[in-house]
Amino acid sequence: MNMVKSKVIIIMVLFLGIGGVAHGLTVVGSKHDMTKFVSDATTRQVCVFCHTPHGGSADAPLWNHTLSNATYTLYTPPVGSPPLQGAVSQPVGVSKACLSCHDGTVAVNSLMAVPRDGETGKPVFIPSSSPAYVGTDLNNMNPSHPVSITYRPDLDKNLRDNMGRTEVTNGSVTLPLYGGASPYLVECGSCHNVHDASFLPFLRVSSDQLCSVCHLQ
Repeated sequence: MNMVKSKVIIIMVLFLGIGGVAHGLTVVGSKHDMTKFVSDATTRQVCVFCHTPHGGSADAPLWNHTLSNATYTLYTPPVGSPPLQGAVSQPVGVSKACLSCHDGTVAVNSLMAVPRDGETGKPVFIPSSSPAYVGTDLNNMNPSHPVSITYRPDLDKNLRDNMGRTEVTNGSVTLPLYGGASPYLVECGSCHNVHDASFLPFLRVSSDQLCSVCHLQ
């Protein structure tokens, strides 16, 4: 086999590999595919319900969905639980972006920049009866995890040390933290990957691995 043919085969293998990865991480056909959720939407752009290349918000990458103006009831530990060592704030960043649909106050098809290839349909809200509904009372999420909470292994010795990095690693599993400076924040995106439905509900890893990435016990 000559050198030119070898290079062509190597390039083809690389492209096939990349294509396989791209296909694995997709919202198409998942519960985050709003073209399936909004019955009268005529646009075929799946990404536009969350993202736009121009004129978006900085709360999440190229964010296009209308943000909620809600004020949230913040998480407090259940009675009898140890006090939180991290500070909990009103949701910011990716958590605010997630809640713009999941708090039920903004239609899932309310966008900042509308697509040009079709309509996004009549307003559709996540109903309070849906498992996807979070609402504005984040304390009602117990026993769920608080969001927009500082990650403080220096104060809570049951937390794995992130060594000042914007991620926490346990073995082969790494979860991201958010924010511009330490102490970084645990957000919705620390545990969830909205583009990958391999571990429902859109978890980054299986539920039996998830907690032990950050929590030592």
